[in-house]
Amino acid sequence: MTGKIFINYRRGDEPGFTQALLGRLEHSFPAEQLFIDVDNIPPGEDFVHVLESQVAQCDTLLAVIGKGWLLATNELGSRRLDDPNDFVRIEIESALKQGKRVIPVLVNEARMPRPDQLPEALRPLARRNAVRLTHERFRADLQGLVKALQRELEEVAALRPDIIGAVVAQGPEPRKPWQPSRRALLFVSVLGVILVGSVGVWVADIYRSPISPVPTPVQSPPTVAPSPAPVTAAPSPAPVTAAPALAPVAPTTQPPPVQAPLPDPNSAEAYSKRADAYVMKNEYDQAIADYTKAIALKPDAALYNDRGNAYSAQHLYDQAIDDYTKAIALDPKKPIYYDNRADQYIKKGLYDQAIADATESLSLALAGGDKKYLSTGGVWAYTHRGYAYEQKGLRNQAISDYRAALRLDPSGFFVGRAREGLSRLGAAPK
Repeated sequence: MTGKIFINYRRGDEPGFTQALLGRLEHSFPAEQLFIDVDNIPPGEDFVHVLESQVAQCDTLLAVIGKGWLLATNELGSRRLDDPNDFVRIEIESALKQGKRVIPVLVNEARMPRPDQLPEALRPLARRNAVRLTHERFRADLQGLVKALQRELEEVAALRPDIIGAVVAQGPEPRKPWQPSRRALLFVSVLGVILVGSVGVWVADIYRSPISPVPTPVQSPPTVAPSPAPVTAAPSPAPVTAAPALAPVAPTTQPPPVQAPLPDPNSAEAYSKRADAYVMKNEYDQAIADYTKAIALKPDAALYNDRGNAYSAQHLYDQAIDDYTKAIALDPKKPIYYDNRADQYIKKGLYDQAIADATESLSLALAGGDKKYLSTGGVWAYTHRGYAYEQKGLRNQAISDYRAALRLDPSGFFVGRAREGLSRLGAAPK
């Protein structure tokens, strides 16, 4: 899989969360596909040019927006975003100018800035569909984002193969006869329609989101024949379905939104992709329905886990436990499935079961040498088990696990729970 992801963030604005996000992305993508921070700009180099060059090498930019992002100020008290030399502004502005896919990532209760709150060059950012990631639903929220990024990079790989590798292996590619692109064919078709007197052309922008709004019928204007000869009225055109939109449609008096037909209703992958898109919009009922259809077509451990995450986000803990159990039955060597179930047991007050699952999660990760999982999932597992020990009155075991979580990721987003646990127990975070 080719393509790169640029993580744009402001230091001091949700730093722990950014590290947690990066850790999860590192678990899902090779390190060479992720770009974060520009700390080594050589002396004398034009930093604007350097930043623009780095953005140009990426295909998607994630703009992490926390509660302090919009109004952050410099040492003179001026808003950073109003400074044309602000690194965060330069990176986002460059990505927008270069036509990169820019995804705002809203942290917890941060709000999407309005166009009038942004410098003119950044105002297109306000129209980009955002993803919200919260502490309580971090796994379910991030799940949809990761899968969307994976599909994005797969599309990049399909559209832009490894030219260098091809040249080395095969030499220069022979010249091929010119073939019209789809866009050229579309243009010729439209021109032909205009020339024969077509009354209108409907143009729809195609977006990447697999979720469609309510189909909106478009009426054709009446046709008036220029000749006095009798003219047979052409049949009315069929209603044209509006193209999928990235932003939700404003409420109207129309019926409730209808799910768009899938390209292949017998494809588990198609249902799974649309479910992931629903998760990104926090529309968990629709996501669960599509995961259920995908599972019916192809029972799979990952699909059960994904649906379990959606159930958990809806506080349907029994259903989540059932799905994680099915995922474990299909793939008993996956540490994350056990810890996901441990989290649900904790929420139900079943602390012995939570301890057992968190222990199994850590054992599998340690036995497999999965350092990436330990840096994120290990923190969760130790924290979950520590909390279960704490609730059972096993103070020493709880302190030990909370400290183990801190050792794995001293400044990360999720160790806040471990620090809180140590504070409740009156123990120092050694």
